[in-house]
Amino acid sequence: MMTTFQEAFGYTLLVIVSISTTYFFVWIYGVPFIPSDSVLLVGFPALIYGLLMPLSIFMFMTILLAAYATVVISIETLSDKRIL
Repeated sequence: MMTTFQEAFGYTLLVIVSISTTYFFVWIYGVPFIPSDSVLLVGFPALIYGLLMPLSIFMFMTILLAAYATVVISIETLSDKRIL
């Protein structure tokens, strides 16, 4: 059963991800159709960052997952060799 903190944390993450995803899609798919002299462009960085940021996050998460898997496999291998 989830506690109140876990529910609040889950809803907070859901809101953050929803807002971030909406902003990202407007940034990538909407900004190219906004005129270059519009005030709306103030809230959006260059489009190249919209492509580099998800790629960087994906690469970081892949490296983190690979490191975690390596540690888990190493610990299991070492614990199998020991006689308990």
